[in-house]
Amino acid sequence: QNVIFNILFYVILNKINEKIIMKLIKYAILTIIFTVNLMAIETIKQEKVSLQLQWKHAFQFAGYYIAKEKGFYKNKGIDITIKEFQYGLNIADSVEKGDSTYGVGRPSIIIDKAKGKDIVLLAAIYQSSPLVVLGTKKSNINSLRDFKNKTIMTVNDSSNDAAINAMLKSHNLSLSDMKIIKHSFDINDLINGKTDLMTSYIADQPYELQKLGIKPVIFYPKDYGFDFYSDILFTSKKELKNNKQRVSDFRTATLRGWDYAFNNIEETVDLILEKYNTQNKSKEALFYEANQLKKLAYYNTNTIGKIEQDKVIKILGIYNLMGTTKGLINLDNLVYKDNNNNTDLTYKQKEYLKNKQQITMCIDPNWMPFEKLDKKGNHIGMSKDYFEIFEKKLNIPFKVIKTNSWAQTLEYAKNRKCDIISLAMQTSSRKQYMNFTTPYISIPTVLATKTDVSFIDDFKQLSNKKIGIVEGYAYVEILREKYPNLKIVEAKNTNIGLQKVANGEFFGFIGSIADIAYVFQKNFIGELKITGKFNERWNLSTAVRNDDLMLLSIFENIIKSLSYDTKQSILNKYVSIKYEKGIDYSLVWKMSIGFIFALFILIFFLAKQNKLKKEIENLNKNLELKIKDEVEKNRQKDKMIFRQSKLASMGEMLGNIAHQWRQPLNRINLNLAVIEDTIDEPEVNKNIIKDKIGNAQKNLKYMSDTIEDFANFFRPNKIKIETNIIDAINRAIVLLNGRLKDVTIDIDTKNKYIYKTYENELLQVILIILNNALDNFEIKNIINKKIDILIINDNEFLKIDIIDNGGGILSEDIDKIFDPYF
Repeated sequence: QNVIFNILFYVILNKINEKIIMKLIKYAILTIIFTVNLMAIETIKQEKVSLQLQWKHAFQFAGYYIAKEKGFYKNKGIDITIKEFQYGLNIADSVEKGDSTYGVGRPSIIIDKAKGKDIVLLAAIYQSSPLVVLGTKKSNINSLRDFKNKTIMTVNDSSNDAAINAMLKSHNLSLSDMKIIKHSFDINDLINGKTDLMTSYIADQPYELQKLGIKPVIFYPKDYGFDFYSDILFTSKKELKNNKQRVSDFRTATLRGWDYAFNNIEETVDLILEKYNTQNKSKEALFYEANQLKKLAYYNTNTIGKIEQDKVIKILGIYNLMGTTKGLINLDNLVYKDNNNNTDLTYKQKEYLKNKQQITMCIDPNWMPFEKLDKKGNHIGMSKDYFEIFEKKLNIPFKVIKTNSWAQTLEYAKNRKCDIISLAMQTSSRKQYMNFTTPYISIPTVLATKTDVSFIDDFKQLSNKKIGIVEGYAYVEILREKYPNLKIVEAKNTNIGLQKVANGEFFGFIGSIADIAYVFQKNFIGELKITGKFNERWNLSTAVRNDDLMLLSIFENIIKSLSYDTKQSILNKYVSIKYEKGIDYSLVWKMSIGFIFALFILIFFLAKQNKLKKEIENLNKNLELKIKDEVEKNRQKDKMIFRQSKLASMGEMLGNIAHQWRQPLNRINLNLAVIEDTIDEPEVNKNIIKDKIGNAQKNLKYMSDTIEDFANFFRPNKIKIETNIIDAINRAIVLLNGRLKDVTIDIDTKNKYIYKTYENELLQVILIILNNALDNFEIKNIINKKIDILIINDNEFLKIDIIDNGGGILSEDIDKIFDPYF
């Protein structure tokens, strides 16, 4: 208004000609438009938010600084204040109350959720926690067992130090076995001997020791199987509900900041030195911290900020085992799902697919349950399910190019005969001709051997042994590079490789648990077993020819859109095959033939009693009918035993039955011998014969009851019944009677506990635990074998403690004990 008024006033006073007036009006209009636009830009609301850090400024939080200083937050309309940690502050409380909009928390943030905090996890910046226990050579501490009676400097927070507590627990230790002193965060206390150990961040104190020329001794929980997320970005449920788009924008800008920080470390360090160096760290120290943390941020992943429900479940499980928290957490409400993470394609991507018309794909032709070409040439397996989803979302057909082997698949990809490989692991040699998406299937690596091999959990234990693996698989290259002492021999496929193990040509065969278990249940039940599970995993991606970056971006987009539930349902569909399909009855028939052979011997001796009177002949007929009835029952029970192979191996069960039957069969044979001798005497003593027949009947009843006990053990019972806990324990002991001859078992209870539960399932648990203890006794050659069983009534619960003197479970096995075949 002022501009227009000034122009009109100028015209009136100076009587300017029409041409000049038009120019001035044009200038006024442009000025007004510019002013309006400027005002509009300024009125775009820069929404104020705050981020509460969990510690002092350092490279640990570099991604947030970069996102702020580079304008990543500002571009999303976010004005952020980054707040340093203050002692005594509860970050979860601060975020829930709204004092801070977002927070960075330790994995213990899961416990805060369990305690009722209404929070949502947005991203995990570090895939493995940087928290370690630090010592020096001076303390003469070389293993966890050396921790006992030592001094440790720690904050003594059981929730934040859960990974360290779990690591100690795995070696029958706890912080109570040490002298705890308050953490000073001063490395000199470790150097001068004030403390033997201290909890530390891998990116801090170890560097300070190295700088002083002191070699640190580091105990890393992840090396013992306790691998926690760390520096978890979270917000309140209220913030997500009221500002859904802002949460998505904040998360996106944050992850962009982290990606930039780790790819531009020198620039980021300079920024921290200029604006965020409240701890007065040197440039060298910040570089060290950056490189250490980058390893943790991209540990087992190519994606920054990755957070998965199954790992959260694992962390929660360890907290439960440690007694830090109890009860279930609704994980759907805990882990954030970005609804903006969809498969919306860009215009260029859509045009590319429109012109492409079809995508050619090579697969592994014989790698079930992952994928296969069946006899008709049809693509089946896990990858087929995934690519059906991809085909619908991309609206483009996939043409499978037939190959005869995995090696030929790689050769076709190298020669550009196919655009993609459906499932492949990234290696340096393959990167020369293929690019790889984010992995969307991750499966443990296992070792299959004959049944007499003890458990193996480290590839180093396989030195100089002939180990098979499918030719061309990524692990051939990886293992040869990491473990040069392994004698790797390639086989055409998994079935051939396992056959060579069964024939004794290979000591073992390496593969994923899914494909080995699948082939097991088809051909090798009872002949081979899974003997080892390793930390290495089969991280499977889609491989895209490296001269087509547009196609790579399309697949990266669609794979990231896959939900956890989708991936889990596909995995469960095929993993369950090993329990449900292709039953091999060979073991059932072997057992039946053995039993029939024993039956034949029994009938042969009973036939000699044909000289006895009618009552003995009738008894023989009854015995024969009874045994035939048991044979038929056993045949059905054997099938049930086989179907429950995931609870206990068939070999163990048959061994237990053999132990139970050996003595009764001997006694029956002795009774028959006495009867035979008595019949041949001039005067038949009927009383002796009746007595021996009675004994034979008792032994047959015992054998029948034994079979019934084993059948009951494997018969699922889904109805809770009143159960005498002592009786259930004693039944388990009776079933293992043959293996318990040199074991002292002490059941410590003064009361008769009756509890409503699933009786057979309880019996299964007790029996499996006792079996594991007995196996451990044999492996470790324990002489004075002892098992104590304590029953404690805790009002709401009944607690059964089973304790043996076998030395405990190895720390590296703690996270594997519930895996199939372990």
